[in-house]
Amino acid sequence: MFKRDQHIPMDQHRSSVCNGGFRERLERIQKHLFDMHATAGDRTPPMAKSEVPVNILEHPEYFEVQLFAAGRKKELFTVAIENATLYLSYDEPTDSDPLHFSYQEYAASSFRRAFKLDEHMLTDNVQASFEEGVLTVILPKNPEAIKPARVVTID
Repeated sequence: MFKRDQHIPMDQHRSSVCNGGFRERLERIQKHLFDMHATAGDRTPPMAKSEVPVNILEHPEYFEVQLFAAGRKKELFTVAIENATLYLSYDEPTDSDPLHFSYQEYAASSFRRAFKLDEHMLTDNVQASFEEGVLTVILPKNPEAIKPARVVTID
């Protein structure tokens, strides 16, 4: 517990923190936290290395998978279904003459995402399209598995 005469006056505390290199220490901590995945000499921030974002929408008759992949080419995507798993992948070609960025926040790199499908999907009728940087995959539901809503009477 605190004792009455053991507190530090606010002006003294503030000067010891601000004059003691607080800003430099804070910047080092931020650099460590936000650059901890980067390797030495790597100029690509960690966010550029993360997986591509995906949204999955459920409609009454189908599921819609939206994979956000701006700056990528349609012909380099692969959409495949194997062993009840949907695979979405992109193979970035390797350049023989790589670009030398002074700073890079976006890197169109190869990736592979996998999504487990359940028995309610008709995998024979899957459709895919790529427009405005979004790969959209339509997964139809099995009509036999779709049960209409029903009202239950209360006794």
